[in-house]
Amino acid sequence: MVSKTQPKNRLLARTDARGRARLVLPHADVWLLSAVHMIPAPDKTKADWESFWASLTFDTADRR
Repeated sequence: MVSKTQPKNRLLARTDARGRARLVLPHADVWLLSAVHMIPAPDKTKADWESFWASLTFDTADRR
C-alpha cells in the first residue's frame, strides 16, 4: 500500500489462511492498495502461473 504524499514509504502485508491482512495506516491521506493472487497455471498451458490483480484507491482524510 502506498500513500499519495509519501509514496516511498510502502506498507506490505501477506494474507493469513483466511485471506485477511491487517494494516495500520500511519496518517490520513489518499491511499492506493494493490493486490495480486498467483496460482499455478492449469495443465496443458504454456504459462507457469496464472495471476489475478486488483487495486483500490481511498481517502482517509477528515474533511469536516
